Parts: sequence; C-alpha cells; structure tokens
Amino acid sequence: PDAVGWYGWIMALEPQDDGRRVLVGAAALLGRPEAGEVELGFGVLEAFRGHGVASEAVRLLSRWALENGAGQVVVHVDQSDEG
Repeated sequence: PDAVGWYGWIMALEPQDDGRRVLVGAAALLGRPEAGEVELGFGVLEAFRGHGVASEAVRLLSRWALENGAGQVVVHVDQSDEG
C-alpha cells in the first residue's frame, strides 16, 4: 500500500462511444521521494505525440506527487521529443 501511485501509470483517452479506452502512453514516478525529490518518466505512442498528452501527464503526476509527500519533481525530456 505504501507504494501505490509511486510507480506505473497508464495514459489513456477518455472512454470512446463504445466504452473502450485508448492507450496513448505510460508514465511513472520512479519510486518514493528520496530527500524530498522524485523523478518522473514517461512515454507517449507516436500517433498521439504533439497533442499535449505528455504535458498533461507531467502536470497531473507532478501535482499528485507534491500532494503526497514529494518536495520536488524532476522530469527529464529528450530534446528530440520536444515540440
């Protein structure tokens, strides 16, 4: 229970008309905070890049981490993924 939320998260679109959700990527807080700091990593399927999916995931997971004990969230973005 202490690890809930600190590891893998699935990124999916809101349910479609048929009720199915579409997987668009995954993200993870890389363990519980150490000295108040936690790293966040993510990946978005190519077809969904450039639509703000990663930005929203970083914003939401950073807020969750800060509300649950992290003092700082570190995100590494590959320059080739920016845009």
